[in-house]
Amino acid sequence: MQTADAPALRLPKTVRPDRYDITISADLDVGRFTGRVEIDLRVLDEVSRLVCSAAHLVITDAVLHGDADAAFPLDIRLDDAAEQVVFTAPASIPPGRYRLACAFEGAMSEELRGFYRVVFTDSDGVERPVGCTQLCPNDARRVFPCWDEPEYKAVFAVTIEAADTLVVVANTPEVRRSALDAGRVRIAFADTMVMPTYLVAWVIGPLEISEPATADGVPIRVVAVPGKGALATYALDVAAHAVAWYEEYFGISYPGEKLDLVALPEFAFGAMENFGCVTFREDLLLCEPAEASVHDVTEVTETIEHEIAHMWFGDLVTMRWWNGLWLNEAFATFMSLRCLEAFRPELARWDSFGRDRQAALRIDGLHATRAVECPVAKPDDAFGMLDTLTYLKGASVLRMLEQYLGEEGFCLGVRRYLSGHAYGSTETDDLWDALGSVAGEPVRDLMDGWIRQGGSPLVTAGQQSGDLVLDARPFAFVPAAARSNGGRLSAIGDGWHVPVRVDVVACDAAPVTRDGATVERLMLTSEPAHVRVGSGLPVVNAGGSGMFRVRYEGELLERVRSNLEVLQAIERCNLVADTWACVLAGLAPMEDFVTLAARLQDVGEDDPNVWSAVIEALGILDFVAAPLASPALTEFVRCLAGPALERVGWEPVSGESPAASRARGLLIEVLGTVGDDGAVQERATAWFEAAVAAGRRLPASAAVGILPVVVAAGGREAFEAVRERYRKPADPQDAQRHLLALAATRDPALVSELLAMAMDEIRSADAPRVAGALLENRRAGEAAWQFITSHWEAMAGLYPRLSFVAMLSGVARLLQIDAAGAFSTADQATRYLGEHPVPESQRLVDQSLELLTVHLRLMQRYRGSIGSLLA
Repeated sequence: MQTADAPALRLPKTVRPDRYDITISADLDVGRFTGRVEIDLRVLDEVSRLVCSAAHLVITDAVLHGDADAAFPLDIRLDDAAEQVVFTAPASIPPGRYRLACAFEGAMSEELRGFYRVVFTDSDGVERPVGCTQLCPNDARRVFPCWDEPEYKAVFAVTIEAADTLVVVANTPEVRRSALDAGRVRIAFADTMVMPTYLVAWVIGPLEISEPATADGVPIRVVAVPGKGALATYALDVAAHAVAWYEEYFGISYPGEKLDLVALPEFAFGAMENFGCVTFREDLLLCEPAEASVHDVTEVTETIEHEIAHMWFGDLVTMRWWNGLWLNEAFATFMSLRCLEAFRPELARWDSFGRDRQAALRIDGLHATRAVECPVAKPDDAFGMLDTLTYLKGASVLRMLEQYLGEEGFCLGVRRYLSGHAYGSTETDDLWDALGSVAGEPVRDLMDGWIRQGGSPLVTAGQQSGDLVLDARPFAFVPAAARSNGGRLSAIGDGWHVPVRVDVVACDAAPVTRDGATVERLMLTSEPAHVRVGSGLPVVNAGGSGMFRVRYEGELLERVRSNLEVLQAIERCNLVADTWACVLAGLAPMEDFVTLAARLQDVGEDDPNVWSAVIEALGILDFVAAPLASPALTEFVRCLAGPALERVGWEPVSGESPAASRARGLLIEVLGTVGDDGAVQERATAWFEAAVAAGRRLPASAAVGILPVVVAAGGREAFEAVRERYRKPADPQDAQRHLLALAATRDPALVSELLAMAMDEIRSADAPRVAGALLENRRAGEAAWQFITSHWEAMAGLYPRLSFVAMLSGVARLLQIDAAGAFSTADQATRYLGEHPVPESQRLVDQSLELLTVHLRLMQRYRGSIGSLLA
């Protein structure tokens, strides 16, 4: 038997599948399925056995059919360690075309992977099962024997046998239906296009299907549990626009015959791009925009657009192996932002994406970062790539490249890539070559530094005798002299080609404006660059599209801070985030951040992305200041955020901008929690109690801030009231809003109670988010950590594997100080996680622990002086 080392886990290249005919007979009540698969194969070299993927299946009756009606019974041997099945023939099999047929059976998974079963409660209080698939990255093998690697693309013809009362949808339209005995039905679906196994999908259950919308003749439907169909209208509008917009942008028609968007009662991921049958978490598909927050609407819109972008980028053209996963996901993220810009320009998504990108820059400042594209020895390793770097850094680098090459040239390069590789498989360099051939630029050389090494640069900007001097160096939170992480070398690289845009703003008239600014573009490499600016004010990374940090030095820093109104919102957001990052790294004094935050208030800052960057820093300062300097911090927060909330107001105003709506919730929450503002707490509680008494909903823009304040400031009574709203929500977003607000509790008893819910009542896909939020809560983190370590094995078994690891990101804020003045909880977490590795995603854990160290270093530097700095 093969051992499960990395080479053995890749399938031999001697056989290629061309077509699968799959029949699945499902019994949702008992949670089991049987099936039969017939696979058309091309044997490329003479072999004595066929090796393909299979896991957790019982396989029987394997026969190989040749061209001349010859049939060979095959011996079946399962290799559980390698997740493979070996079919051995009685004699050698010469090159040629064959059909492999076998029967199999298995249990529907309880792990939200493979062919799994979830249960929802209908309007009559009856529990109803739904069967659905999630085969990415390597779980098709849990459902049928197959060549379960992305380069083995084939045609799939699926037939499902199930109870005739159930709705069944799959990748393609239904083409035949026939009655079986005992109230069952057989439904055959049309052939798919050539595609990899991980995109095969079907959903079976007591569901309802919306009336279709159409885009260029393509019918688009929303599938959901009964009673939620009224929430489908917005999703249909988004999808219809997205299909038409992508057809125009890519210059290729939608490659399928229909598009179903399926809202699942429970789902481990946000959504999955199954060809023609996209599956979603309910809260990322079903939405009533008039009742949702701007954040909710943006998330729903962008998620739908992201998955539809995959129909071309990922489904039509597929990565050859999992090291290319970043390109699939980063490109879909980037394209969804472009599509959203066209559909809802008022949401100013590029500005908020600039804020989102800071999460990727934060990880890139850790020595435990990774290259965006890195080797993947086996499919399970791909789980470690489903992270912030893949989605946000990858999309940010693509945005930076698009702005450098020009939007038109970038689009033409993408069209060349897709048309040249349609129905095939590619490597990253194939995209760079297509873009470079159109742009006439060495795109490979430019992009390799951003994709094949970790880290991002810090561009230092100083001024000398009328010249702007720019220098790019690797950014790290820990000094370069200590470039190690747990005994491993740093993953932070060096030597980027950095495309920098500088806007030079004239300062010879008052008021200073951006009108007439001179635009300078340069490619910064290892040598400092000089740009003549004279008396003008240089804005570095103008437009905010660069995937790098900027540090203004000396007099130039003060000039920029004194002219904040000249900067665009995304540039002010970057300035705040970069300044705070430099403080964390010890490259700038805390005074730089405090002064900048105060200046923002002086210019009447109301942008939610800028405030979000400020609030993130205030959340860390909440730990630094506790307990002796807490009064200074709360006063600082009230002085900063109080006037801004007065400008935005508690009540939504007809016709107000999405930015004002988003800022409202942020400001209410920070004032009522970190700011410990009694007046805000009282008003939030009064609003909530009035809404409960009247049986109505809070305005979503205020609710996102009010609910955490109510829970944090209140006791059990407030907790119970919010929990009751979670249990009886108005819609999926309402449920998530109330659930996550519960994690703001400061009562250790309620922390344990909420975590007990996370192991029982709360769905397994949502529970890790709650646990992670509790770890980040200064008053709840220690109790949450003790509970998690006491229930480690149980939680690891309950939660989807990627969600379990994501929960542990919260350990970066286990910064509580014990009675002896020591960081005992942080020390416990470091030891415990060292003794309990998470093999599939250990790098994500290492990143959380390194960020914990960064925060501890900050606390050690400023615990004694933060009060006077904030005063």
